[in-house]
Parts: sequence; C-alpha cells; structure tokens
Amino acid sequence: MKSVSKIFVGLSVLALAVFSIPMLAQNQTYPFPGYPPQFAPSRTSRPRPPTSPLAPPAKFNKLENAVPNQYIVVLNDDAVSTSGTAVQRRARIADLAKLMLPIGAEIQSVYGTVLRGFCVKLPNEAAAIALSQDPRVKNVESDGLDGVSTTCQSSAPVGLDRIDQVDLPLDTYFCYNQTGSGVTVYDIGPGVRKTHNEFGSRAFIATDIVASHSVTDHCTVTSTNNDCEGHGTAMLGVVGGSTYGAAKSAALGSVKVWYLNNDTPTPHEVFVHSYVIEGIEWITNHHNDNPTQLEVANCSFQMNTDINVDNAVKASIDSGVTYAVGAGNANLSLDPPNPLPPNWTSVTPAEIGHYALIGGAEDPSNDYRWVASSNSGSDYGSKLSVFSPSVGVTSADSASDSATTTASGGASRASAFVAGVAALYLQGRTGMNGCSSHPITGPSSSTTGVAIATCPDRVNQFIMANSTLNRLATSGSGAIGTGSPNRLLFTGAIPTTTNFNPIDNQRFFVWQHYGDFEDTQPEPDENGLDYWTSQITSTCSTGVNVNDSCTGGKHIDVSLAFWVDKHPSWFTTSYGLSTSTSNTDFIIEAYWRYLRRTVTSSDTGVQFWVTDLNNNYGSPANAAGVRHIIDAFITSGTSSDPGYRQRFGS
Repeated sequence: MKSVSKIFVGLSVLALAVFSIPMLAQNQTYPFPGYPPQFAPSRTSRPRPPTSPLAPPAKFNKLENAVPNQYIVVLNDDAVSTSGTAVQRRARIADLAKLMLPIGAEIQSVYGTVLRGFCVKLPNEAAAIALSQDPRVKNVESDGLDGVSTTCQSSAPVGLDRIDQVDLPLDTYFCYNQTGSGVTVYDIGPGVRKTHNEFGSRAFIATDIVASHSVTDHCTVTSTNNDCEGHGTAMLGVVGGSTYGAAKSAALGSVKVWYLNNDTPTPHEVFVHSYVIEGIEWITNHHNDNPTQLEVANCSFQMNTDINVDNAVKASIDSGVTYAVGAGNANLSLDPPNPLPPNWTSVTPAEIGHYALIGGAEDPSNDYRWVASSNSGSDYGSKLSVFSPSVGVTSADSASDSATTTASGGASRASAFVAGVAALYLQGRTGMNGCSSHPITGPSSSTTGVAIATCPDRVNQFIMANSTLNRLATSGSGAIGTGSPNRLLFTGAIPTTTNFNPIDNQRFFVWQHYGDFEDTQPEPDENGLDYWTSQITSTCSTGVNVNDSCTGGKHIDVSLAFWVDKHPSWFTTSYGLSTSTSNTDFIIEAYWRYLRRTVTSSDTGVQFWVTDLNNNYGSPANAAGVRHIIDAFITSGTSSDPGYRQRFGS
C-alpha cells in the first residue's frame, strides 16, 4: 500500500546541493551562490541539464502528518548491548535515554527487539534536532499519523492507480486525502445518466441546451438520462464516480451542448457552436451569481476552430471557473505553425493553453503518450499542462445504471482526470469571481483574502508544479512529442488543510520564482523545478507542504540564487551588494520581483527598508542584509498591508 508522506518526500529529489560544494564559475567573472551553475534559473530549460547525486539519508526527518513534538529515536547498533532478555534490553535503553534527554522530555515507549530506541515527547523541534546530533543516535523522526486523513481504494482502476504514485509498476491502490466535497464539476458534453450507480445522488442535469432548442437526439431522452452515446456519463464517472473517479464526493453536473443526429447508416455527433457558447455562458452566469461556489468545467470534445468559443472559455476562466480541456486526438502539435487543421482541432487548446489545464493522453501501464496511428493519438506541444491516463481507463456508461465502458485511448478521459484533481485541490475553500482583476502575475490585494487561491491560474500552477516529472517516454513511437512538458498528473501533493496558501507548497514557490524573475522564460523546465525544489525538501527532510525554520532558511537561499542569476553584477562573492549597486536599487527591485509594485525612491516603504539596511547592514548592504530583505519580502503580508503571500492566498 502507498505511503503518501514517503512518496512525496521522494518526489522531487534529484539533487542535494550544500554550501560545501566548491564554487563553480557562472561566467568568467562571477560564481553562482553555492549551487552548480547548470541549474541557474536562466539555464534550466530543455535540453535536460546534468543531474546531481541523490541526497544522503537525514539524521532528522520531519513527517507531514506528525504527532506534535513526539519523536522516534533510533540508536546506533553499538550504543547498547543486545544481550539478555527483552526486559533487560529495554531497561538499558531506558537508562541511556534518561541520560541523553533534556529536561521536560517524556519517554512514551522503549524498543529493544525490532529497534533499539524509544519514542519521546520533547519540548520542541529544536530539542529533537539537537538529539539527532548525539553520536549515539542513528536517526530521529517525528512520530507519524498515517491513515488519519488518507484513504486508499484497493484494486483501483488503472487510471486512478497511476495518478497517485510516482513510479511504475502500479500497486493496485488509489490513495487520496480529499474527495472534492463541496465542489461542482460540470461536463460540457452530450448529457448524463444521472441515476448511474457510480454517482449516488451527486449527478444532475444542470442544463440541456439541446433540448432548449427543441432539437431531437437520436435516442429516447428521459428526465434521468439525456446521454445518447455514453460519453458524458463516462466523463463524469472519471471525474467523480465512486469506483472510477478521482473526486468521489464532488457534485457532478451535465451541461448538454451536443447530440447525435439520425443520419444513416451511422448517427454522428453534431456540435452547434452557439450551443457550446450557451453552455459556457450558463456555467459562468451560475458562478457569478454564486461566487463563493467552487466550480470546475470539463471539455472533453473536439470541434472546428472557433475564436468565439475560445473567448467564451477564457471569459469563464476569468470569472473564476477552472477549465480542463482535452488536448485532442489528431497526433499533431498544438504549437505554431499550427493551429491544427479544421475538423480536428480541440476546443481551445491553441489559444487557451495558458488559461485552461490542457490534458494530454498517456498509457498508464508504460507511461507512453497514446498514439494509435499517424493521424490518431494525443496531441502534444508546449501548450499541454500535464499528461494523464487514457488507455484502458474504465468508467460508467449510459446504457444502464450499472453499465461500464473502457477506452483504448483519446484525450477525453485524460481531461476528465485533470478536472477531478482540480476538484480535490479546491475542496474546503471559498470561491470568488473577477479573477482576471487579480492575476497571479499581478500585485497582491487586500480585497481577495484566501479566496484568491481558488482562481484558475493558481489552481493550474499548483497542479502543473506538483505533477510527477520526467516519467514519460522521450523516444520511440510513444514519445511525449516535440515541445511537450514531461509532466504526469499526480494527486500526492493535494493539501489536507482548507486554508492552505499554495505559496507554502515548495514546488509552487519555486515555479513562482521563475515567473517573477525570468522575464522572457517564466516557467521552469522539469529539471529546474525538480532541482530547486529539492534544495528545500531534501535539505530539510520534509514533504512539499511542510514549512518550518529549516524550509524558511532554504526559501531565502533559493530566492537568493534567482537574484544572483538575474543580476550577477549586483553582488559580491559573499553575496552582499556590490559597490556598484545601491540599497535603494535593491529595494525598488525587490518591490517589483516579489510584490509586482512599481515604486520610486521617495515612497515611504522604500525609504523604510533603505534606512533599515543603512543603519543595520551597511551601504551597500552586506550578505546578512540581503538575506534579511529577501526574508522580509517573501514572508510579508497582512490583511491590512498585503504583501507577497497575499498574491496567492491568505
């Protein structure tokens, strides 16, 4: 069975750089701050740079789901004699523990057979770290609370099985800590059989645009089943079915916009573009009327290119609805010089790729991109957000309340999985509208609060940043395709707390630094994202959602690396400001990089921080002053004085 905490600690570990690494020249005149220069933010783009060794085992390890201030201490093999009975061994270990432990420590249990060690409640984490440095101690680890918030589905369907683990082979479990409760996911498609056993009472017909125009579908439509081909029922089954779905408690709404006509010998799908726009309008109006409602829309269909549909989707996203869109099934690139030729284009990937989550299709048994033939396969390219399972994915079917169907490929199910995972992220939060007025690239605001974390650009970045990296094939017929990100949908980083600020996720933090410092190339490649995240998680032995004094210090280190890469001439070899750079210049730039505010030397805030540096750290500021300012800005933000943190959440 999977252990979510252990999986995620290992997710982003490719390298561990420490400050004892010899300085390597970034260029002929300037060294990079303690890190191999090939991972400089400006350089971490394809082709893949070299990787560094794995991190050594940590003497102190902090688990994500931990008993507060309670730790398991394992002694070295030679610390205590193993002779005698179990009672005698435990007595010797207990005696040694009393000598080692600080005042206030409370021994909870002692082990003398399976381990040589003990469990102890300590006054604070600092005491645990200090204890881990005792030469008689092998390691200290926080006492974990596994199984408290994580549920595992055994004999899980192949698609679910793939998205909750990092590596193959599949282990037949799907473990999750959220269920999408309180979130509504709409499928914009051909309807739904809402009475299917997979849905319980959670599925409903939100609106039937086809019926409102008095169009006759080729099957008998009823009040409980308006899905004549099974596609809509299957999509909602992947989104949130009790067996086949990712978000098992989400509300599942059908927005019917297409139908099958009665042409012989075979009825075929009919898309009326105005119906699609009408369906998108219905979802958007519903969200604007209920802005705190958490809503996701899934578009698992193909149609001719239509700029009006593109703009409708973008406007709906701007209002606060997260969209998942299938990449398309033409085995073609979504990048220029395309867009794709008419009659094969997905709905909006070429124009909406930086707004919607675009899902490409993969085979979860081998991590190949789904390719059936030269003109049939998952579309690819830089517009893709993530790949997710498609081949062999079973879901509900509209033929009966228990009917199922299994796909041999196609981006439809890939998109539906992405929509379901978006619902997991949104669970327990408060929605908002008007997200276009508060883009992630813009300044922080005091008017949005925690709700801004539900805006689609934050949702998208969290899901992309926390995908599994570099697992899909890069060569052969199943290669990801030119320009495609090597990212696979992953659920293991979904936070368990409802007020979680996404910037407290280490991968989101690193991704955002690329956006804030790399003006012409604002997204990391997989190796840059993995490397810089590992500088935090590996060094501090934490999962990506754990923050403590160690991660706080590493945030400063990583942020400093971006500064030096962006402005190498500004810093001395000890990473204070050089004589050619004034404290004022540094503060003005900090306002732009972290807060996206354009300020001048006469502004009150600038004067405050410049005076602080001048009085306490010199002019130009020394290395401690540089770190002081970085720390002040990345931790800044209150409800009355919005700072860096208010750009992303509370």
